[in-house]
Amino acid sequence: MSRSQSVNPFESLELLYGIANDVLATFWTGLFPKAGHLTLRQFLDRACPRTKLSNFGADEFLGDLRIFLETVQEESLHQVGRLLFRWMVINCLSRRLFLQKELEFNPCIVNESIRAPIVIVGFPRSGTTLLQNLLGLAPGGTFALAIGGFFSVPDY
Repeated sequence: MSRSQSVNPFESLELLYGIANDVLATFWTGLFPKAGHLTLRQFLDRACPRTKLSNFGADEFLGDLRIFLETVQEESLHQVGRLLFRWMVINCLSRRLFLQKELEFNPCIVNESIRAPIVIVGFPRSGTTLLQNLLGLAPGGTFALAIGGFFSVPDY
């Protein structure tokens, strides 16, 4: 193949993404026909059965969450994007429920101080987990239980 006939390496990825989006759209439409965007209450209600918990704690986070949900226009997202967005929000709300449960069991953790935290940020497969694990082995070191700290609160 000559240089004039070179292939865009992203064409196959774009095609694959398009096919995946179409397949998911078919299933998504069958499962959730034109459901429209979810309200704040619907997101909260979907997190509770997953965790079997219902106490989100103080309501001060609801205003910011409402603004976030209003800012993201789900209708403008592809089916995959909509699915991932909803999963992310429900997952974060589930983590909040678990955190509130942990605070009920151990209220003294609020008074624990975190001195000089180290925040590790990086692209996937760049060595951030290895660095996190190595730092966690240091005397007095601790680390989050999973990527991004999303799962650092025990499930009940």
